[in-house]
Amino acid sequence: MKLQNKTAIVTAASTGIGRETAIALAKEGARVLLVARTEDKLRETKRLIEREGGKAEIHVVDLSDISSINKVIDEIKKNYKTINILCNIAGIWHGKDIVYAEKDYETFNQKVIIDTYNVGVIAPSLLAHGFIPLMPEGSSIVNLSGTFQ
Repeated sequence: MKLQNKTAIVTAASTGIGRETAIALAKEGARVLLVARTEDKLRETKRLIEREGGKAEIHVVDLSDISSINKVIDEIKKNYKTINILCNIAGIWHGKDIVYAEKDYETFNQKVIIDTYNVGVIAPSLLAHGFIPLMPEGSSIVNLSGTFQ
């Protein structure tokens, strides 16, 4: 196991790419801190990880809210002295019937713009800012989002 005794944080760990990333990291031995808004889906991710013998911890966080981001940073810093991997995967899901790829930018609702930037740009920046002091040389930050459509 390449990641034995390592700690990873994964945003969007409740579904999709975030869930699969969390499971893959756990299979390699990492303790995975699962971050997302939906507690029941985070519990399912945790169950899937623990079923395979992995270790996971749930953090319910609204990454569009700066105070919520700061709260999770503080909580994790209280309990962990080292973070080895930060995977910023969260993005905004606009709904199955809403696609922005074909729309003119000036037609976007301002809340959509603000939430998209908060989750896709501000949250990863604040998480990196908060956790870099805990990340030893050789640690990794991965920024990925597929919901900017």
